[in-house]
Amino acid sequence: MDSQKPRSTSSSEKDLVKAVGSLNQFLAHARRDMRMYLSYRHSIVRSFLKGIMSGLGAFVAVAIATPIVILLLRGVQWPPIIGKIVDTILIQIEQSRVHLPARVDDQ
Repeated sequence: MDSQKPRSTSSSEKDLVKAVGSLNQFLAHARRDMRMYLSYRHSIVRSFLKGIMSGLGAFVAVAIATPIVILLLRGVQWPPIIGKIVDTILIQIEQSRVHLPARVDDQ
């Protein structure tokens, strides 16, 4: 009778088994996520929310960036020719911000 000793597994074999288990777990999560990603309803909701967030982000960025750019441009000493052009542009921007269209009340 041949007596076989149980083979001791090396650390690299243990690491390999651990890596394969981790890969199987990742693939299970990936399958679930892909089913959700390919769902028509989720796709519509995701696209709607993406559009709202993009619009809101652009609005906030412009609302914050415009005053900062104006402040920075006011502080720069421009050469005479460029300075006149920049001053004209800044004055027009500031006037358009101050003179918003008046509301007409129905009476």
